[in-house]
Amino acid sequence: MKRLFLVALIGCILFSLVTNFAYAKVTKEWLQWIKGEFEIPSDIQKVKSVSELQPFLDNDDQFIRMASAKRLGELGDEAGISLLLARFKKEPYETIMPPEGAPIVKLEIIRALAKIGGEKAKIALIGILKEYWGKGPKVGDKEYFYSDGDFTYVVPLILEKLNAWALDNDVFQTAKEIALSEKLNDRIRGKDIRQNTWKLYLKGYVAHQKMSEKDSAKYLLNLANELTKKGVASESLEAAKGKATIEILEGYDEATLSSVKQDLETEREQKKEQVNLNKAATAEGNYDYFEYDGKINTIDYIIEKKAKQKVK
Repeated sequence: MKRLFLVALIGCILFSLVTNFAYAKVTKEWLQWIKGEFEIPSDIQKVKSVSELQPFLDNDDQFIRMASAKRLGELGDEAGISLLLARFKKEPYETIMPPEGAPIVKLEIIRALAKIGGEKAKIALIGILKEYWGKGPKVGDKEYFYSDGDFTYVVPLILEKLNAWALDNDVFQTAKEIALSEKLNDRIRGKDIRQNTWKLYLKGYVAHQKMSEKDSAKYLLNLANELTKKGVASESLEAAKGKATIEILEGYDEATLSSVKQDLETEREQKKEQVNLNKAATAEGNYDYFEYDGKINTIDYIIEKKAKQKVK
């Protein structure tokens, strides 16, 4: 009995030590590092060539490795892509829950690849994404994927950065495969992963349909409107689709949105006249609030938001 108690006590102590160590990492500075908000040390900042950064990239200190990855992104030399990929593979896989389990070096490597840009960087990012998505989070139940810090941070960041290549066919096909997969619908329920996936997929979709900017705005507005009419749960896949749709619409210029709004207002007046003439008000003739007013309100919200951002 005493031995059993002693084992339990030691287990509690070890658990406490591990937990306290993890929480000790979560400082204001750590949270800034996760977002890539830090200054590169002067000895790394002054480096002007890819080859000179190799020793820093292999340093035992993860901050030095992270800073050297950021510097490689600033240099913008494609020769740095192979170094970044090699470093990514060497980095430990974080299975601790966020934010303490954030793979800060890997995140900076992803940002660096996106900053370098070009075909090679795109292929590198797609390769990492496919590998992570194919293997899935390293947890027993995929619904608890957020226990895997590596998967939780790496996947949504790559999806976000691939927006720079949203019109590319390889990127579109990759986003489509993830967006329409059962895994995203049933198991991987993270809002960042779902929303970023659908944003990337929808941007590629409207481009591949060869829609005009105005027609693509109308398509996205109709999609957002249909999701609103359904009344979806806040954490559902449909909610993520709706947020992704609005986020894309926020990227359209005000002139396009105003033109779409004008068309909707004209159609609304014609619809109202039709209903007034039809005293019986058949099902086809009834005035549908969401059909026009809901879409107009969405456009007004986006235009107002863009105006506030300009003031800032």
